[in-house]
Amino acid sequence: MLLRAKHLIIGLGVALAGIACDRSECDSTKQAVEPIGIELLSVGQVDEAGPFVLFRDDEHVQLLVGAREQPSLEVRAKLRAEAIDVIEEAESALGSGEEIGSFDQACLTFIDRPSVQLSLGVVHASLSFGYSWGCPPSGLAEIDTVLRELLDSLPTCSPTPLVADCEIIDE
Repeated sequence: MLLRAKHLIIGLGVALAGIACDRSECDSTKQAVEPIGIELLSVGQVDEAGPFVLFRDDEHVQLLVGAREQPSLEVRAKLRAEAIDVIEEAESALGSGEEIGSFDQACLTFIDRPSVQLSLGVVHASLSFGYSWGCPPSGLAEIDTVLRELLDSLPTCSPTPLVADCEIIDE
């Protein structure tokens, strides 16, 4: 009988909490975040924050930290011409048939670094390249450096010459 009374009290408490709860504040299921454009870069587990995914739509980027469906952080920013030029130069070079270069042999032994997936738009298609964090093929070193700087600065909207405007999106 005592067990039934406990369940009744717990059930009543849950029901009352549900009545007093505004759905927008108490809904445990968050809406999925829609990407603003194509995926430019994804990085596996970097630290306790989780994976990073950077999406791009022309001069705008969106960083999602954590699970893609329900990220713990969303940041949107407008790229400056310097960053856009580096991305477009890499896409143009690949589109004209330039080689992506070679890997540093030391990088091939890094198994504990996060994996990176870089996707570049080339002639109406997307080419993807996978490599270890900080170890891109030599032909992608410049764009990798720029994108790593973006990943360092965007989560806190830290000033960088690569970004004109930055906003951390509230949930």
